[in-house]
Amino acid sequence: MKLLITALTLNAQRVLAFRTSFILDILASLAVVSVNVVFWQIIYGRVSHLPGFTIGQTFLFLFFVELFFSLSMSVFVGSGKFWGSINTGRLDVYLARPGDPRVLLTLISMRLENLLRAVPSLLLLLVLALSHGAILTLGGLLAALVITVLGAVTYAFLQMAGSWVAFWAGRTQVLDELTDSLTELTRYPHTIFPKAVQFFLMTALPFGYAGTQPALLAAASPQLLLLGTLAAAGVALIWLAIQNLLWKKGLKVYESSNG
Repeated sequence: MKLLITALTLNAQRVLAFRTSFILDILASLAVVSVNVVFWQIIYGRVSHLPGFTIGQTFLFLFFVELFFSLSMSVFVGSGKFWGSINTGRLDVYLARPGDPRVLLTLISMRLENLLRAVPSLLLLLVLALSHGAILTLGGLLAALVITVLGAVTYAFLQMAGSWVAFWAGRTQVLDELTDSLTELTRYPHTIFPKAVQFFLMTALPFGYAGTQPALLAAASPQLLLLGTLAAAGVALIWLAIQNLLWKKGLKVYESSNG
């Protein structure tokens, strides 16, 4: 808990020290979201509908995608870069300290200002979704938020798994770039894909929980919300187990910077 408080304090100090930059970052984030909004309004102005999505649901989809990326780029920003600590031997420092090195690496790389700067954009997208007829219940919204968080956590585990391959392969920048490129799968609602692809994106990969499923489940029945949450948690546990296995086996062959 003390480590978490220290990490939060350092992040708050960084925001206060660079207030002008932080405000400019907020404006830049709003500009990107505004372009995205205009893009989808043009799309819906030219086609009757997307499979399973109204324009209101699409804005809700964009809300959850923005939240997913905000979490990934603030809480888990370093997950795909941990291989660098293995290659340089900096991992030795964290192994010598109390606590799980993976937690320490995550806390030291946190950039919570990325989440804070996204708040205006998230509010804008939520207002647009509701004003365009998106239907969501309080329980549905809370469950959808939980599913989005689970999606971001799962993506972090996936990136960590790629980083731990560095115990055997050395530089794994290519895996880092590959997992980054996979986020392109969050650009559009997954209802445009064949059913087999949609299933793959909710089982083997977590990107179905980055926007599509939360948007679809926001007004669903309690039974569907429970199933959706359990499915997201199940995928998270699978990737947790995969990265944990690679981490433990990797430590056995790690020779450190003095090896």
